[in-house]
Amino acid sequence: YIENHYTDSVAKYNRAVGMNLLYTTLSVLLFGFFAVITTLSLIDYAASHRETIRLLHMQGAPHRSIIAAFVEIMLPPGILTCAVVWAIVTPVEREYYRLRGYSDAFIAKLELYVIDKPLFLTVAAAVVLAVFVAPVVWTVGKELRHLDKE
Repeated sequence: YIENHYTDSVAKYNRAVGMNLLYTTLSVLLFGFFAVITTLSLIDYAASHRETIRLLHMQGAPHRSIIAAFVEIMLPPGILTCAVVWAIVTPVEREYYRLRGYSDAFIAKLELYVIDKPLFLTVAAAVVLAVFVAPVVWTVGKELRHLDKE
């Protein structure tokens, strides 16, 4: 008769991985929802400054300078938003697993400490570019092309 002593630990690990997947999926969906709202708000913000863009264009400001000025306004909120999301999600996730009775060694095995990984920084930079920079560049560029046609 052979008894498998690893059944509890394997079941615990599989449950933790499943909960981590569920938690990550819900977090991504929630962040995606807020990213869409933020992107639409930024497009509206850039479009609402048509008169400013037109005045700068009439004064002979280069297109790159006008776009860079709007990006400069939007970049700090984007970086701060990613930092806040990480600062909120990571401790909550760690505490969730601690409350469930998992040890720090087990949490480390699940690789929840994502800030040390280059992939996290790459994803954060991509989110900042996609949510905060790209909509502003696209909208201001569209307005400048429209002004060039006039």
